[in-house]
Amino acid sequence: MDMVHINQLRKANEVPFRVVDWLEALTPVVVSDELGTMYRGCIMAEDGYGKYAAIVGTTDMLLKTPPESAPNGTPYRILKLEKRIVPFGRQMNA
Repeated sequence: MDMVHINQLRKANEVPFRVVDWLEALTPVVVSDELGTMYRGCIMAEDGYGKYAAIVGTTDMLLKTPPESAPNGTPYRILKLEKRIVPFGRQMNA
């Protein structure tokens, strides 16, 4: 599978991932009567294809959900992949 397809799956939140490290803490961005507060942050994530940086989002409701009941086992949803941030151990072609 090529990286373009893998990144499409990641953006569609179809690949389970785990948070390796926080690059930017969750900050509130929108308050909604329906969903509560929506948050945004930046993480270093890892899945079966490797490590990558991503902007994630979540809500009050998702944060209160037990991990075993949350989609993909995490309350966070990938909003955007950060191509400018390269994980340690991965080399870029110059």
